[in-house]
Amino acid sequence: MKKIVMFVLCIGLILSNSSTQNAGDNQSKEKFNTSTTNRNALSEFNEGRTFFLFNNYKPAEKYLKSAIKIDPKFIDAYDILGVVYQRQQKYDKAEEMYTKSLSLYSDNTYTLINYGNLLAITNREEDALTQYKKVTTLDSEDPESYYGIGSVYVNQQKYSDAVDYLKKAATIYENTNSNLKYDSYYLLATSFYNIQNKPEALKYYKLVKEFYKNDPKIDDKIKELE
Repeated sequence: MKKIVMFVLCIGLILSNSSTQNAGDNQSKEKFNTSTTNRNALSEFNEGRTFFLFNNYKPAEKYLKSAIKIDPKFIDAYDILGVVYQRQQKYDKAEEMYTKSLSLYSDNTYTLINYGNLLAITNREEDALTQYKKVTTLDSEDPESYYGIGSVYVNQQKYSDAVDYLKKAATIYENTNSNLKYDSYYLLATSFYNIQNKPEALKYYKLVKEFYKNDPKIDDKIKELE
């Protein structure tokens, strides 16, 4: 089965809810400090995060590992290092970082989303659903959890199941004026197309067209459905 590209994995994976910038940004972080009080660890972390943001992964890995060595309970450092590994397709190491982070704080929605993404792209979709669905119980306004669930269902060709979750994701993205809404629209268009609801499919392909203006595949779908 051909996988639908998980756009949130590409964009949202970096700094979900900006949680790595300031501990406390994510709703779940209000109840748990995922940063560190150790100035040396924080300095190393900040260096590593800067390299990471510029996609310079080797020095990012070096500094983040140093931060963890100084403070083995530095959750944000495990999370970003997991993303660093995931970006390099070092999935076993990424999973090790996420599971370590979750052992320190099991309700961290940032980690759960990224771990869910990792499980999804390594063909463990039912396990990914478990992570995403846990996030919906912790933070009902986290769009990435609904998008993740919807994208898994699309990949499983459970298009009717996907629709409700993708609509929830799209609504939250719209309310926050996020361009990620267009990725939800694309999967909604795909879902409606496959369940032969042509009017809804056409509606969402046209919405996708607003952002992906030069995609001939979108043009072809619109012409087919009009």
